[in-house]
Amino acid sequence: MSAVQTHIYNPNSTHIHEGALITWLQAKDLSDLQTVPGIGPVAKDAIINGTKDKHYPITSGYGLLGYFLIKKKPAETVVQHVNRFYSFLVTNCGITTGNAQTITRAIAEKANLMMEGLYTINAFAGMENMTEVQKKEAAFFPGQVLDTPGKATKGGK
Repeated sequence: MSAVQTHIYNPNSTHIHEGALITWLQAKDLSDLQTVPGIGPVAKDAIINGTKDKHYPITSGYGLLGYFLIKKKPAETVVQHVNRFYSFLVTNCGITTGNAQTITRAIAEKANLMMEGLYTINAFAGMENMTEVQKKEAAFFPGQVLDTPGKATKGGK
């Protein structure tokens, strides 16, 4: 089995002010990646460069929102879905964890406006009291136990 993803989204670590979030949620034109909270010139370049070898490189806010939707798997929890998107930003694009937290929340909140149920901050309640291993179990391996870092087994067996 591949190594456990180590980047865990925490909505309490986002750096987005309510006013900026409201402005973003009301935005109609997402043609520039920099309209997404948390994305400045450096993060914009990182996302474009991190996806340029893909069939559909991400070059706009529309593309990033679309990628969030593509990452959703059937029967996947909000926590799993959001963590996979967050991990993609950090691992594949090289976005700093702070900016990735903000970008993830902004994109998830926007997607939830269009399709209710894709994101709720309440899904992450209690994670601040978990150990890192428990967070990884909740985020990436539902119904599985991490016996050793990077090794998931059903029911701990």
